Amino acid sequence: MSALVGSALERSALGEREIREVARIFALLGDPTRVAVLHALADAGELRVSDLARALGRDASTISHQLRVLRDDHLVTYKKCGRISVYRLADSHVLTLLQQALAHAAHQTPLHLPLAKAPAVGEGR
Repeated sequence: MSALVGSALERSALGEREIREVARIFALLGDPTRVAVLHALADAGELRVSDLARALGRDASTISHQLRVLRDDHLVTYKKCGRISVYRLADSHVLTLLQQALAHAAHQTPLHLPLAKAPAVGEGR
């Protein structure tokens, strides 16, 4: 390998922390229920647990658990409206990641989910 190529590889190498973080995000997306939740939120913008459960044909406790996992890892955020929590994607990076994964799975150009429904980067944290 030439010195130029080796130098470029060293500059572009991921650190252990980045590798683990990306792997953790992909692991989160490895659960079909979480992908369905993220897709529903991307499509609707904001939803309550009961609305997600009904839309996905799953019980509210399952959806609530998956939302807690996604919230703990900063993929979704929520706001309280009285006793009800309303969930949304945490930021536009989550939407882009989901769009790219869906497009790759379909082997087509990226799906055009409405970007305006996702909060700005860093919003909601």
